Amino acid sequence: MVTFGEVLAFDPEQVAQIFDICRAQEETCASLGDQLKSLDSLRSWDGDAADAARDSAGRQRVDVDAHGTETWKIAAAARDCYNEGVALKRSAQTCEADIAAAGLVVDSTTGKVSDPSPPDMTEWSDADRQAYRDKIDDLQGRVNNVIAAAERFDDDLAAAINAANGSLPLAPDGEGAHVNGADRPANQVAAFRELYGRDPVSVNDWRLAEMLDAHSYDPRYQGEPPVVSVAKIEPVPGQGIVATGLFIPNERVVAGPDFTDPFLEYNDGDGRGFNQNLAPEDTRVSYVVDYENGYVIARQNPSVVSESGEVRTGTPDVKVNQLDDGTVLVDYRAADPFAPAPAAATGWSVNGQTIITPSEDGAEISGRVTDFPSMETYQYMPDGTVNTLHQDDAGDHSSTGPMLNLPFHHEFGDYDDDFDRFPQEMYVSPRDQMPLPTGEVEGGTSLGSPTSPPRVEVSE
Repeated sequence: MVTFGEVLAFDPEQVAQIFDICRAQEETCASLGDQLKSLDSLRSWDGDAADAARDSAGRQRVDVDAHGTETWKIAAAARDCYNEGVALKRSAQTCEADIAAAGLVVDSTTGKVSDPSPPDMTEWSDADRQAYRDKIDDLQGRVNNVIAAAERFDDDLAAAINAANGSLPLAPDGEGAHVNGADRPANQVAAFRELYGRDPVSVNDWRLAEMLDAHSYDPRYQGEPPVVSVAKIEPVPGQGIVATGLFIPNERVVAGPDFTDPFLEYNDGDGRGFNQNLAPEDTRVSYVVDYENGYVIARQNPSVVSESGEVRTGTPDVKVNQLDDGTVLVDYRAADPFAPAPAAATGWSVNGQTIITPSEDGAEISGRVTDFPSMETYQYMPDGTVNTLHQDDAGDHSSTGPMLNLPFHHEFGDYDDDFDRFPQEMYVSPRDQMPLPTGEVEGGTSLGSPTSPPRVEVSE
């Protein structure tokens, strides 16, 4: 595990050296390839020696070109790791400075934030005591946030270094990106640049880049890509990003309620608990409200049949509406692509509505969701603070969860009041529509392609 002290001590310029070396090597390969092309002049000379020379030169050019391409891929990975490392270290230094300004300290090994001279709070009011504890908790959350980002960065950097020393083969063009993690930073940067028109520069930017990257790196997905969709909303600066993940805590679960099949089929779950720094690939469905830049991004990952290993990705139906105070309603339905016909016909899907309301103290959340799977929502503020907005456990963690819990719903937060704020003519009542048991956004905006995201109309 990467420590907070190691992040502070890390020098991104060391990664820049890898880029410089590989770029120089690629230029050398390009020059050598041009020189080998000159042997084409032998075509004016016939004979066995000429044929052998041309054949040898051709093979060498292929090898040199392949090496040059491979070297450039490593250079690109190093370049993107450098940018990621710069953003990470800047975040860590800012966090350390804010901890010191608050009169606190952070242990470089454990990352624990504490007060070296705890005050006597005997005469303090309850509100003052709580404010003191909240200050420490907020800074501790920021440290945890930095460490989690460092773990992701460590994986990217390790892949780049392994590729550089030859122990990690680079993915040939056209093959699944899961073959090589060294391509991941470049893929994330490309996906982020396509939507935002710039490179990621902050820890939150890299979160969004990871969300937008339409590649799968977990070998169990066999390169099958996720489905990523986007819509444009009005930004609310200062609210950061709000990320929701729907995940299956079990290692595997029954695929669906096809009681006509005597042999129940199982799908892979995510096999994890709640994680304040969730990775989009470790969810079934996830969606992010990027309040800083004004986007909603949704992602559905591939589903895997446990026995056969067959992989398939479903396409979620996600619609968004926004009020003029910045409140966003996300209405989603994400069906299992392997769900049997009887399940699909009765609207058997992971579905619900999430309502996110910005405020000066951070966002508030409410919703109506299916009893399966588990759900978690966090707000990542621009200063690095992480707020846990909601955690919803998936029932009894039974492998039959989709059969026993999926058809039912529950509400959390002030859902009824929040829902009533939206124009009711845009919705079918959640309790009137059957068999789909949640309200459908008839006038909401469906998410579209990241290359040309639709704009969500704001309701008064």
